[in-house]
Amino acid sequence: MNSRFNFALSLLLLGSSLPSALQAAEMVVSADNGISLIQLDFPSDDVPVMDSQVGLLEANLIQLRNGTGMNTGYLNMVRGSNWVVRNLPVMSDADYPYSHLSVKFDLGVSAGTDVSSLSAVMVFSDTLMLNAPTGTPANFSVGSAPSSQGGMGDPQFGSSGTTSGSPVIPPSTAGISYPDLTNNRMVFQMDHPNIETAHNQCMPASVANSLSFLEKTTALRLPHRNVPGLKGDQSLVGQLDTYMERPMTSRREGQPTLVDKGIKGKLQYLVDNDLHERIATRHWGLQGSNDFSASNGDKTATSKGQGNSLNFNKLIDALEGGEDCEAGYVYQDANGDWNGHAVDLVAAGYMAGKPFMIENSDLNQGSDTLGAGKSGFLFSYLEATSDGFMSMNGTQQTLAFAMCQKYIPKPVPTDTRLPPLTATFYIPGTEVDLLKTTDPAGHSCCAEFPPEALDMLFENGVLILSVATGTTPWLPMTLALDALGGLSGSNDATVAGFGGIHNTITGQVGADKISAQITLGKNGGLPQGQPIIFDVSITPKEPWPWTIKDPDPELTPAIRVNGFREAHTLTAGEPVTIGVSLQPGTNTDTAEWWLVAEAQGSYFSFDAATSNWVPGVTPVISTPAMTLGATSLFTFDGGLPAGEYRFHFGLDSTPNNTLDLEALTVDSIEITVSAP
Repeated sequence: MNSRFNFALSLLLLGSSLPSALQAAEMVVSADNGISLIQLDFPSDDVPVMDSQVGLLEANLIQLRNGTGMNTGYLNMVRGSNWVVRNLPVMSDADYPYSHLSVKFDLGVSAGTDVSSLSAVMVFSDTLMLNAPTGTPANFSVGSAPSSQGGMGDPQFGSSGTTSGSPVIPPSTAGISYPDLTNNRMVFQMDHPNIETAHNQCMPASVANSLSFLEKTTALRLPHRNVPGLKGDQSLVGQLDTYMERPMTSRREGQPTLVDKGIKGKLQYLVDNDLHERIATRHWGLQGSNDFSASNGDKTATSKGQGNSLNFNKLIDALEGGEDCEAGYVYQDANGDWNGHAVDLVAAGYMAGKPFMIENSDLNQGSDTLGAGKSGFLFSYLEATSDGFMSMNGTQQTLAFAMCQKYIPKPVPTDTRLPPLTATFYIPGTEVDLLKTTDPAGHSCCAEFPPEALDMLFENGVLILSVATGTTPWLPMTLALDALGGLSGSNDATVAGFGGIHNTITGQVGADKISAQITLGKNGGLPQGQPIIFDVSITPKEPWPWTIKDPDPELTPAIRVNGFREAHTLTAGEPVTIGVSLQPGTNTDTAEWWLVAEAQGSYFSFDAATSNWVPGVTPVISTPAMTLGATSLFTFDGGLPAGEYRFHFGLDSTPNNTLDLEALTVDSIEITVSAP
């Protein structure tokens, strides 16, 4: 391999992390830099609102980065004396490869006033702005678009005294402040799909997008494709529509999904498709005081309630740990009736101490061509409320529900008796045998006995025991696992109606079971100060958790178009970025790397030496697999002509300068470019 070719490849693989030498501290931007302003209509509301007060700033990040030479920064907009868009973050394309990001803002007009243009100061800065930018206003054209979202219902809406605004009320930025400039914990996830959604289908669609994300990022394999669908068909969202029992008559006529039916329907789908041991689920906020389960024979899937409040830090922890999370926000319509919308979370965190989130959903469920895909990524600032929820965009809506799921790898045998400390695996419905009860004070008439079955989650050296079905107030409990297989844990919980009782579990991992002793009221607290002690054996189903390990990672290439990994539709002239990443697994042998495009029956290959596409099918390079994070390789600034395209990225384990399909591990994507 000649030195020029090697040097070109090195620049190619490292280029996304290099800062721009010409990066400016602050730059005025215009519509030419990919900024679109839109006035939203709400034609599907009970009281339709046309020409609303709500604007939408939609940023094409490919155009913004290319036009300014700045890969990261913050967008700010001032309309008159009002700072209406504050620090919309533009992350690097390695962290956030999606092509678009939007934020709502106040148009400053009364409802019913048509806005066709707007005078504003628009600034892109490389640092967070603590004061409104100044400058000469520029004129922006304002388009129009319908907004139709919703489809989540719950009888608890408003029952806790929660008040909320409405999507037709413009957001307020007046209360936005940045209380801690050192707190910039931001978690971004890539490979979130976004399907076109039927009317009020947001709950099944958010779960379908979530499960599809896990399929893209783990070894999970789903039996149904995540494509637009409807109750009764074989699409993933159609299956979830059915399981969640959402009332509907067509794609344009459907009713919301109740939160409890959404949770139970998802669990039943997992059980019926043998995914219950591969996915662990939990939920917060609405219905967070309840545990849910679904069964099919001896198979059970559960979702553990994490409490009625929404612990935002735990939500960020979940995203950072690779879990995918749906979120639900609630609001009141023009009649004062409550409604809600379920979304897929793409990012969350703190920006200078200010909580924020980025959601992904279909923002126009009244259309099957508008609103999803790139147009569905929406940024919101959050604020904690007294009822334990989070207000959004100055109380425009209230974030009140979250449900997260984690992929549990299928374990493989080892010759060890204990799980590795870094292993994570879930064993539902583990059998519990009560061997002996010691109750000198005679509490057994009133105290809750151990359940007949436990759910067990081994995670990073701890074992979390929780009840599989029903209610046992003194569970869950977290137990530490030592190097010799000893287990110990404690909690303070309710026993026999007495609160704050100290309880312990000690045990030992054996060759075929866990032997444990449960002590309720360890240090007194129960009447007469005497504890009740249960000796139990816990017999998990095969494979034994203490003789398994996480599977070795597989060779996994990934190719993205504008951040997406599934079939994608674009418009001619719209910028197109091709990006790749690679997980090498355990592969260390030399392989050929291939990046090939099919365009109207012709083939082209990416040439690393020239960073361009050349006719024919030729390898990029021959070298061992290596870890490669999300890397943008090439951008068609002027877009692609109308037509059908396929892009392929893969490794061929037989390096002979010929594409050997039987030795190829490949990821492919189809895109359709339509005429403008």
